[in-house]
Amino acid sequence: MADIREIRLSRLRLDPANPRLGDGKESQRQALIAMMEAQGAKLVSLARDISKQGLSPIERFLVTPAEDEPSDFVVLEGNRRLTALKLLMNPDLAEPVLGKAVVRTLRELATDLQYKADTPVACAVVDSRDEAVHWLRLRHSVGLDGAGAERWGTPEQERFELRNGKVSAEMTVLNFLTQRGAITPGQAESISITSLRRLLNDPAVRAAIGIDIDRKAGNVTTRYPADEVAKPLQRIAEEMAADTFKVANIYTKEDREEFLKRVRKNERPNPKSLLPVAAELQSSSAPGRAGGANTKPVKRGRPLKRRATVAPSNLSLKLKKARIKDIYRELQRLKVEDFSNAGAVLIRVFLELTVDSFIKTKKLVMKQGAELGPRLQAVHDRLLADGVMSKGELAPIRKAISSPDLIQASVSTFNLYVHSSELTPSPNDVRAAWDNLQLFFERVWA
Repeated sequence: MADIREIRLSRLRLDPANPRLGDGKESQRQALIAMMEAQGAKLVSLARDISKQGLSPIERFLVTPAEDEPSDFVVLEGNRRLTALKLLMNPDLAEPVLGKAVVRTLRELATDLQYKADTPVACAVVDSRDEAVHWLRLRHSVGLDGAGAERWGTPEQERFELRNGKVSAEMTVLNFLTQRGAITPGQAESISITSLRRLLNDPAVRAAIGIDIDRKAGNVTTRYPADEVAKPLQRIAEEMAADTFKVANIYTKEDREEFLKRVRKNERPNPKSLLPVAAELQSSSAPGRAGGANTKPVKRGRPLKRRATVAPSNLSLKLKKARIKDIYRELQRLKVEDFSNAGAVLIRVFLELTVDSFIKTKKLVMKQGAELGPRLQAVHDRLLADGVMSKGELAPIRKAISSPDLIQASVSTFNLYVHSSELTPSPNDVRAAWDNLQLFFERVWA
């Protein structure tokens, strides 16, 4: 078991056997040079972040006592951070490898540095390298079936940025389409952000759609009314949400040119509708506007207005049973910011009652005592067979059955909301859960 303690920076040594350095190094000087050669400009970026924000409070140095001096410690995890700190505390060390310009940069950064040689920092101390092997493997290895650290993929990064006020061009486009009703939340979830980015990065594609993207400013602009620009975007989104779509369809420029042929002439913006001034594509725009016919010059993003209740207050479902009606009314009145736990549990109850009502009405044969997952699968299959919902529209239901993802409103996650004392849904999780299931509810209760 690691011992957590505070150790002065001057007592921490770089690890000469760090796997980042290839062959082991004999001295601290050699280890420092090798680290600078291996990391280069990345060390400057890390130094800049440390000088402004400090060391990450969610990461400690993992250290073991040095063999030749027990009061010193070899850093087994955190060598990049230690190197950046050493360069900030003594910028001249960088010159032989990184050059004079980097030395000047480090000196500027060091003026605000809160760390000195005698500053104590949090460390996890293990008795030997052998004791550290397990933790290092969990931290850096891949293919451990979830036991180790799991890097976020593109969807997780996008959700994180969205929840923290930063919306990518791709998410802006998908939000624009879903809020207009051009595609369902389930279709939006099934579209790969990476693939959509590959497509939108092509100037020919943007010209055909009628949009421009400023990656640095983080906005999407258009000189067409919303109705016009929505047409090609909807067509493209529907194609990418289909189960038949593959990234190979848009991999090369030639592939993208062929893909664009699927957007017919009447699905592209009408040149006669071109507006005199570009406006930002607002995902909260009313139908018929992309900033509006009376368009204003481009502004940086206006915050989206989020729904206050779990279920939309203006959505009418044809419910017959009194208790199901009461539960739905409560979902329409529950303030999600105040009652996210209640909202998550109540969605779970409403989903199960919806599924059971459909099974009873359609007289579907189910195994006695079947859990919600198989029952939901049976409803999914019947809706698909009857043509009530398409395969693309049913994508969030398949994910609800199979995925543990919080945002997908999965059955397993809903079970945890009800039975676990550890999992707390955020208001955004609850909104997203309802949004992904809403079309399903509408069709079942039609």
